[in-house]
Amino acid sequence: MLNTSEAAKVIGKSTSWLNHSRSDSSGPVFLKIGGAVRYQMEDLQAWLRQQRRTATYDHANDSKRAAARPKTTTAPPRNTVRGGNTHAPAPQQFAPTFPCAFFGRDLQKGRR
Repeated sequence: MLNTSEAAKVIGKSTSWLNHSRSDSSGPVFLKIGGAVRYQMEDLQAWLRQQRRTATYDHANDSKRAAARPKTTTAPPRNTVRGGNTHAPAPQQFAPTFPCAFFGRDLQKGRR
């Protein structure tokens, strides 16, 4: 069994990449023994074989792993108010109830 730094050398990645890949499940299979993380050589070799590609992009790739990826759903429409900031309030929620000195009109009633 190999520790993280030894496994990183085998697959040609950094130890920080391996640490991150454990949290997002993008790296090789690992064992957790107590508090220690260990890798088996067979799992590293299997992961390397799965990395074989026929194209750069997943949609053009002809590997089984790319074909097994779930279809992504369409994202909900974004609030495009104020440059696409999804946290910005909609204009009707932002209208002040007091006269606006800058524009010289009462914005809530829409008059000058």
